[in-house]
Amino acid sequence: MSESKNELSEMATGAIFITDLAKYTTSLDDASIWHKLELPGQEWVRFVLGERGQNAAQVWIVKMPPNYVVPRHYHEVHRLEILLEGEYRMDGKLHKKGSIVSFKAFEEYGPLEFGPEGGMAMEVFPNTPGMPIFTDAPSEEVIRNLSLMGMKPMVKETAAE
Repeated sequence: MSESKNELSEMATGAIFITDLAKYTTSLDDASIWHKLELPGQEWVRFVLGERGQNAAQVWIVKMPPNYVVPRHYHEVHRLEILLEGEYRMDGKLHKKGSIVSFKAFEEYGPLEFGPEGGMAMEVFPNTPGMPIFTDAPSEEVIRNLSLMGMKPMVKETAAE
């Protein structure tokens, strides 16, 4: 994966860069670190383990509102997820608080169907995750949310029939 400087800059929107901080101590209860998305209760925070403009490891924490569905998609890098709160169903399997799920680069996953309590997940990427690539065109809400995170959705190209 080769990210352009412009794409890396867009992906840095709202990020907390570890190298910019002399010492950083906070909590997930600290409202000042969270960025709001489209729906009430839908928020995110991103930590970049490197410098601006660098393709570095990232840790994202995302809060999902009740009954939210994350559409099927993939990333061009590996991804590890730890469910910190709530639960979701994916491919018929229920994932509860504490679940650890991993996906290889280019491995499609989803939809993730969150339950009535919503949820909060920590996502770990070995480097800049790149733009998410969706199996089907995402909804306008998903497009707006990704824009708030400095990302533009892409749709998987399929072979002509």
